[in-house]
Amino acid sequence: MRYEEFLNQVMDKYAKTGLLLPDEMPEVELYMDQVVSLLNKELAVYKEKEQDVFTKSMVSNYVKHKVLPKPENKKYNKEHMVILNMIFQLKSIFQMDEMKVLFKSFVENHESILEEQYDMEGLYDSLLRSRDKEILQMTNQIHEDIEYVKAVMEEMGTSDDDAHEIMGVILILAIQSNAYRLMARKLLNEYFIDNKKKSERKK
Repeated sequence: MRYEEFLNQVMDKYAKTGLLLPDEMPEVELYMDQVVSLLNKELAVYKEKEQDVFTKSMVSNYVKHKVLPKPENKKYNKEHMVILNMIFQLKSIFQMDEMKVLFKSFVENHESILEEQYDMEGLYDSLLRSRDKEILQMTNQIHEDIEYVKAVMEEMGTSDDDAHEIMGVILILAIQSNAYRLMARKLLNEYFIDNKKKSERKK
């Protein structure tokens, strides 16, 4: 199989299973085993080798570090599922302490009986709509990147070297990934981490 076809298959699977959709989340509350099983099934595109995408210890740690609100009577509701999907998208970029700062206001709001509750499902739904646009852009961009690498290889006279060509595509994808990762980290540090430090110094 040519790598272009392989990438098309991966992108197609990512478009269908890269995030757990709200209508795929059960309305009934779930025990942890059920939560982990559902997440691993729906996010299987991210699975590498035999490692699960989510484990029970991961979920417990997110609760312990107050990144995820505590379950009620050991059961997780739809809002927990929404936040776990958000956490999943962030956990490869941020450390636990960083995510704790990022989710602090959400967890406190969830546990408050006085404040009006954040509409986490609404936020998540808007993110999904943005993702649909991002998938189309990503697909087009990857095809452009492949054509660019092919043109460079042609100029170099190495267009018959598949390994060299695939390495070029991998490098471009890695550079793009690192650029988005950098932007996300800079935003977190500027508006959550640094602001927290400034507030603590004023006390």
